[in-house]
Amino acid sequence: MKTVLITGASSGIGKAFAELFAKKNDHIILASRNEEKLSSIAQQLRDNYGILRLQFPLTWHRVPVPSSYTNN
Repeated sequence: MKTVLITGASSGIGKAFAELFAKKNDHIILASRNEEKLSSIAQQLRDNYGILRLQFPLTWHRVPVPSSYTNN
């Protein structure tokens, strides 16, 4: 049994990997920017495979870049 961190787990290839590892009964940690979709996927995995270890909604913050780092 492995422990797997899956980013982008709410759609596309991340979601496909989440299901693949859940089928193998691995411990999965899900991360995604879309909290609503992430909760839905997490519930589906719990319902279908009876497992889910952790889920994390990710938030991104725009950090100002100092002008000394730009080409302007």
